[in-house]
Amino acid sequence: MSKELQTPLTQEEIDILQTDILTLCKRIKDAYEEGLFDKQWNQEVQTDEQLWNASTAKLIHDALIKQAMEQ
Repeated sequence: MSKELQTPLTQEEIDILQTDILTLCKRIKDAYEEGLFDKQWNQEVQTDEQLWNASTAKLIHDALIKQAMEQ
C-alpha cells in the first residue's frame, strides 16, 4: 500500500521531519544509557503492544548504533 507524494515536501516540512527524527534518536539513546532497555527486556511483557514498542525501539537503536559505527 505504497503511496507516492503528489507534491514535493517544502523545506519547512523537511526541517520539521529532521528535527522529529533527531529528537527520537536522542530519546532512544537516553533510554538506552539509562538502562531502560535492559529493564524492559527483563520484565514480563503484558501486552503485544508493549512487546511491539520495546522491540521496535530496540531495532531502531541497534540500527542507529550500526550506522554510527560505519561512519
